[in-house]
Amino acid sequence: MTSTPDKRLQHALYEGNEPGLLCFNPMIPFLARLLAYGAFRDRRTIEDLLTIVPPEDEMLVLQWKNDLLETPFFKSQSTDNIESAAAFSHRQRLLGLRAGYATPSSHHDIRAEALHLMNLFESEATRMVYAGHTDPNTPPKHYLPRNGADSQAPYHGQKRRDICLPAKKQFEFENSTEFIRINKELVKRPGTSDSKSSQERIKLYTEKRKMFSKELRDCQKRQPVKHDDALGYHRAIFDPTWFMMPERDRLTQNLFEIDTLRSPIGLAVLRDILALYQKNSNVEYRPGLEPDKCPCGKGNGSSYDWRHVNTCFKAAMAKVYGFAELCLLCNEWLHCTEAWDADCQHHMDHLDRLPVWCDPLTSGGLLAKASYCPFCLGDRNVPVSVRMHQFKIRWTWLDHIQTHIRTLEGGHMPVHCPILHPTCLGVFESIQEPQFHLQDAFGVERNRDSTKIKRPRHENRNDTETILKKTT
Repeated sequence: MTSTPDKRLQHALYEGNEPGLLCFNPMIPFLARLLAYGAFRDRRTIEDLLTIVPPEDEMLVLQWKNDLLETPFFKSQSTDNIESAAAFSHRQRLLGLRAGYATPSSHHDIRAEALHLMNLFESEATRMVYAGHTDPNTPPKHYLPRNGADSQAPYHGQKRRDICLPAKKQFEFENSTEFIRINKELVKRPGTSDSKSSQERIKLYTEKRKMFSKELRDCQKRQPVKHDDALGYHRAIFDPTWFMMPERDRLTQNLFEIDTLRSPIGLAVLRDILALYQKNSNVEYRPGLEPDKCPCGKGNGSSYDWRHVNTCFKAAMAKVYGFAELCLLCNEWLHCTEAWDADCQHHMDHLDRLPVWCDPLTSGGLLAKASYCPFCLGDRNVPVSVRMHQFKIRWTWLDHIQTHIRTLEGGHMPVHCPILHPTCLGVFESIQEPQFHLQDAFGVERNRDSTKIKRPRHENRNDTETILKKTT
């Protein structure tokens, strides 16, 4: 259709008169985007559009703003140019993974499904015009399904993890003789200016990926099948961050209501989507650390800094009450140690409600969830406020956990899990096994300093001359 613009398809979108699932109403996202752009010359708000009453048996044409006629409708997320096909496909795949599909559908799959449904109700000529096809054999060869029955994928909402291999298998793989050999070969070949060295590096990286894929497949085949296993922890970003995105939180409920666009729920959906289009970021501020809480006024500036608001407001409240702490689980400030201890005890009494993974989580540059030490959580000999200590910086949290790991070295075996988790055995016979378990079950990254290979420093005459020039 690029070379024949006169034959491009024109599909009609309409809101419909009958109630239906609002997430399937095609007018809502398009209308919200048009309002966000301010595309209509004489209509600027939702109310302005809804007051339009077209003449009977006629239509009313809305005029565009002239300065927006050359504006791309689907803009890139980083520039004002049109979104490329590669960027769209990449974003669509990520959305499919977040939705729980191990193999997300592509835009071709969605198109094939639409043509399959068209084939059930429309004539061949109508279908060809709808699809933009000139050859009637194109749908049977490339689009129509080869079987007449639906099949359901055996995946039910599980999120693909960043680390595919279990921690122990990952450790064994990274310390295998072949893996170490490839890493050493990569270190010897900088691959910056020498084309031959660059090609060799590409081959080594390809070999490395093939090794990992083979190990992953073998590991999957060796996994025991337990039909009564509970679902794994859902690592989708929305689950622990929904409280910072009120519009998206409401949409998760309202989009699945059955109603019309002009109903109160339909208009609420339209306003929330419009608000998302008009925002510069998904998350504007963190509850409990609103910009207006900053006493010095810097929190109300153009750039929101949750760390500054937290430090500034905490210091001001501590000056008044003698103590101040924000519970990042309740999003509420507590102004005395007794109230803080009571809040910590409440969370300790309901450990099943705490996030399974103990690592910190940020969204849009804002801290959504603090991190906790699994060793401290399981230690009943320390005060409850120490057990529930909130780590706001990842490296501080990891360094703290390493102090616990070092105390286990040289100790008595077996080692017990600090928190009894439903999927763990609770007892480990080596110092590495609890570290693997902490990574798999609680998101505590294992210290990998021993596996790093430093690039050797090759000093030649040119390097020496460069260093001398910089120091003189």
